Amino acid sequence: MVENATIVSYNPPMTAGEPQTIFTDNEKNSIKEKMAIAFLHAVNSTVDYSIQENHKDFDSLGFDFMMASKTVGSKRTVVSGANAIYVQLKGVAESSTSMFKEDATHITYRLVDDLLQFGLSMYLIIVVLPDDEKIVNWRVMSNKDVLLNARGYYIRVEQRLSKGMIKIPKTQQLNPETYRALFDIASKEVKL
Repeated sequence: MVENATIVSYNPPMTAGEPQTIFTDNEKNSIKEKMAIAFLHAVNSTVDYSIQENHKDFDSLGFDFMMASKTVGSKRTVVSGANAIYVQLKGVAESSTSMFKEDATHITYRLVDDLLQFGLSMYLIIVVLPDDEKIVNWRVMSNKDVLLNARGYYIRVEQRLSKGMIKIPKTQQLNPETYRALFDIASKEVKL
């Protein structure tokens, strides 16, 4: 746990000198997206793989990120083969009952649009954040540490995930070990 931590929140002023305490839905969604991206980068950094965020031009292809397992040697040259996975990333708050439900063994996420498979190894990753009304609890910062209060789950996209409620077993929680395993599966499919 972080000692002497202070909770830091982004509170843009409503008027000069007056802090904003309530975020609009658009601001909450923007913050959720940024927190989901931070979570993905944090998990990726534990294995030191390559990660590339796609431009908005690629939105219609259905993926936000491409990651490749690779080892970089001296002079930044790649010294190993690489396997790639493609990811559609979603952030959701636990309190968003229209988008998210949870029981002891599964999470359920409402997918708004169909998701088509891009490439052989494609995953939908759902990053779950605490209560929407307590955004300040989504991260804790001190002069030594930054902690993200989030957890992620993944499901493989096989040809198509149809819009609607998607059920994901909690055994598919994203962590460094399961993240590496996604690339092991990709290695059996195709090399970059």
